Amino acid sequence: MECFLSIFVVLMLGIHCTHALYSFIYMGRAGFVAQRCAWQIQTTAPGSPTSLSSASHTRRIVSPGISTMKWCLGNHLSVMLEDNSGYPHNCFAVESLWGQPDAIQPVIPVTGSVSMLLSLHPEEYFNYYDLVMAHVLMHEAHSVGNPIREGIALVAGKTYDIFVNQRVTERLPAPYNTNCTDYLALWRKNGGYGPLTGKSCAEQCKMQSMVESTGCVAQTISYPNNYTVCTDPSIYPADNVIEQCSRQCSDACREVSYSLRSEIKFDKTEKCNGDANCEKKDLFLNFIFNRLEIEKFVHEPRYEGVEMFSYIGGYMGMWLGISLVALFDFAETLVALLTYACAKKRSSTRPI
Repeated sequence: MECFLSIFVVLMLGIHCTHALYSFIYMGRAGFVAQRCAWQIQTTAPGSPTSLSSASHTRRIVSPGISTMKWCLGNHLSVMLEDNSGYPHNCFAVESLWGQPDAIQPVIPVTGSVSMLLSLHPEEYFNYYDLVMAHVLMHEAHSVGNPIREGIALVAGKTYDIFVNQRVTERLPAPYNTNCTDYLALWRKNGGYGPLTGKSCAEQCKMQSMVESTGCVAQTISYPNNYTVCTDPSIYPADNVIEQCSRQCSDACREVSYSLRSEIKFDKTEKCNGDANCEKKDLFLNFIFNRLEIEKFVHEPRYEGVEMFSYIGGYMGMWLGISLVALFDFAETLVALLTYACAKKRSSTRPI
């Protein structure tokens, strides 16, 4: 059985990983050249696995009646993001649709999983005492998130099972109180770029205002950009700019977020015999979706008394042709008939 929500979680997202400070800035792409493939377990008839028509997939037999299908993750994206201290980090995303408004969304079964092997290259760290780790974030593929501020931190040298939960919020546009904005439509209209939530819209607004006023972006602003970061950490957007951006950016009509829970499945340090480079070299991630929980909040229209009567009256007018003028005309005719009948009855009973 296939489920669109599972692919929306698995492939409609970007998975970010970051390195220690400066290691990616000076070493370029080193540190993220690894296996980025997913395995999907399928049960078939004994000895007769289903054939594949796509050359991008490969199948292997695990045991009679059970096989796995493998596909490698694509749509890689490199973006520079700042941490809480304002220091830049080079982050990588896979299966990102950033800048691809017409990309096709693939579908995988709900039993699928995504496995990633990250090579963190601890020998390239400037400071030997820095903790070798990665920050991982799962989010919608149309957007770009900040894994340092929003994701989870995982230590190198271990294998993690990561369980995913999804939260979906659907709001109503004006004139309802939620007054949401369809950011996805604006994103497609803008060629696959732009904010997808009210929060990211406000961050973009503050960023553009600071670039115009000071020529740099404050270290506290979290939005993907290629502008110069302000060297002075005390520089912030003005209060009136923050207030204006908050009023200007409403919540998204559809907002999807993910929460991750990690469990250590295997500790590689036990087999490294004290070799520090071996202990901190790799990080293996296995994203599991068979325990996926979807939390959905939907705002629905609610009619007030006046709106309800107007709604019903409008349909009655269309269906029955009844209008206020017709009702008064009918009442006038009915009164005239009753008056005529009463007058005729009195005249007929009058003695001659």
